[in-house]
Amino acid sequence: MGNDQVITAADVAAYLTEHTGFFEQHPDLLASFLTEATPEGTLSFSQRQIERLRAQNTELQTELNAMMDVGETNSDLQTRVHLLCLELMDAKTIDKIVPILSKQLRIEFGADEVALRLFYSGEQPSNLPPLTDNVQQLSRDTLDLAAFAGLLHQFKPLCGRLTSVQKNVLFGDKADRVQSAGCVSLGDSALGMLAIGSYDESRFNAEMGTIYLSFLGDILARLLQPYMARSDS
Repeated sequence: MGNDQVITAADVAAYLTEHTGFFEQHPDLLASFLTEATPEGTLSFSQRQIERLRAQNTELQTELNAMMDVGETNSDLQTRVHLLCLELMDAKTIDKIVPILSKQLRIEFGADEVALRLFYSGEQPSNLPPLTDNVQQLSRDTLDLAAFAGLLHQFKPLCGRLTSVQKNVLFGDKADRVQSAGCVSLGDSALGMLAIGSYDESRFNAEMGTIYLSFLGDILARLLQPYMARSDS
């Protein structure tokens, strides 16, 4: 550099970045920074570094705590889904499976509403025993099912706020109270669909994971398929 060229802070920073051993070669200079006298009410170089490290440590600790919370939540959810599936598999008939499903989704998963829709082909519904707990059979030709195209044709779960048509199909006279929901197809053959509704609009959202919801849908499809096939025969 020429004698008339002004050295900027960026030049100094670039030099120190390139020569990482500078302060090892000039320890007295570093010591003078660390012990420099500072006016009252201001921070020294060392104090600023300490404050910076503390802030970084706090930020990292917050991120770590958030990750641990998510891990604990997922572990708890996995356990509850596992126990629910075992209880469903122990049920001997469809008229026992449905009440267990509805009850446990409300108790263990905080559902305000639970809806189960089973699809049939042709003109007549399947010959199933009387089922309560918001369970209905729908023809696959029902026009309103077009509102669930992504769910039923791409097998992509829905989470978040549903349209008025979707809520009416699933929750009937409770549709206006349901502010968010998680909805999943029953297996790849779209035997039907299961919906978990909440009166809280923030309970379900489009960003949340759906792996356990999809798993539950697959389990239900396996359990209910024999009854539907038997009824259609």
